[in-house]
Amino acid sequence: MMNNLARQVFHVGVAAYYMVVTHWMKENMLKHTKEDDIHDPVVKTMKRFSLRYLTNWTFTLQTTYFYIALGGEILALFKGREKIKERINQFKNYFFTVLVAPMALVVSIVFWSVWFVDRELIFPIVMDKFLPPWINHSLHTTTSVIVLLEMYMCFHKYPAFKPALLGITLYLLLYSFCLLGTYYQSGIWLYPIFKMLNWTLRVVICLATYILAVALYGAGYFLNKVLWDEKLLVKKAPRKKHKKH
Repeated sequence: MMNNLARQVFHVGVAAYYMVVTHWMKENMLKHTKEDDIHDPVVKTMKRFSLRYLTNWTFTLQTTYFYIALGGEILALFKGREKIKERINQFKNYFFTVLVAPMALVVSIVFWSVWFVDRELIFPIVMDKFLPPWINHSLHTTTSVIVLLEMYMCFHKYPAFKPALLGITLYLLLYSFCLLGTYYQSGIWLYPIFKMLNWTLRVVICLATYILAVALYGAGYFLNKVLWDEKLLVKKAPRKKHKKH
């Protein structure tokens, strides 16, 4: 009972937190740009194409997942509707294990790896005027912490490898079309690092990101087994009946 309450409080808290972050970004992000900053190419790109960054795609995935999770918690309070509950649970499992968790970790790993080499290649210092540190961490750090907490607090049934691979592949292919489409549409690379590379290295980075996403799916599958196999076995184990003497 206590575990259920902790999970429910967690889902309510995370959904509320994402609501606050989303509201702040909608109301504040790049809306109060000074005239001098408008001419900065990085600011212009961010303002024009803010919805095309992988970070924002991933944040949207997580926000959607936790709203669904919150809806599932509310629905669980009512009896009946078992088929609907089961379908929601199946969708949640696939959505979280294949897209939400791997992509949150990918964004954090790639973002901070490039940042520590040279932040100008991924998040130029001019952006600090518009995205304060707490928003930066909400997009690139907290997301992964929340995903790991979700894995610890909630069991997720992982799909077979082929449907999981299909989901990851389609998602990153779609984002690749977005990235390349933006470049061919405007001549602008969303990420400054791509300006410095030739096409071979650009392809290498994209493939490396894809391999990392698949590897993190596998790591999530392993972590889920470590965290939950023993708990589920204990839960399912039949109680021994005491013989009456």
